[in-house]
Amino acid sequence: MKTYKTRYAGLAAVLTAFLLPLGTAPAASAPTGLNDCPEYRVCIYAAPNFEGQPYVYMLPGGRECVDTREGSSYFNNMLDTVRVWEFSNCTGRSELVGPGGTGNATTFTYDAVNAEYCGGSCPRVTSGKR
Repeated sequence: MKTYKTRYAGLAAVLTAFLLPLGTAPAASAPTGLNDCPEYRVCIYAAPNFEGQPYVYMLPGGRECVDTREGSSYFNNMLDTVRVWEFSNCTGRSELVGPGGTGNATTFTYDAVNAEYCGGSCPRVTSGKR
């Protein structure tokens, strides 16, 4: 009887040693700064990797250029594709950003954003969240 209890006690100790770390591992999640960007907005962050409070922009209809604060990362939390620009008048280099898209400045910082019209070929979320 003693051997039987000892075996199960040893097995329980081994399983606990291997399984306990699995239960305590942090869950993978979106960068914290992305949670600070309201739905249906474009957020520009001064720091890379969405750090700090975002500058939040609601884009008007059409392709009107919106000057933004200079930023090093962005999050498109809208249902439509947008374009982020190097210069405040929507000129210079740019990046096309689909719904839910994110990015970090690699060759230029972001100073403007506008809704993008791609003749129906831009990614668009038709309903609900991405």
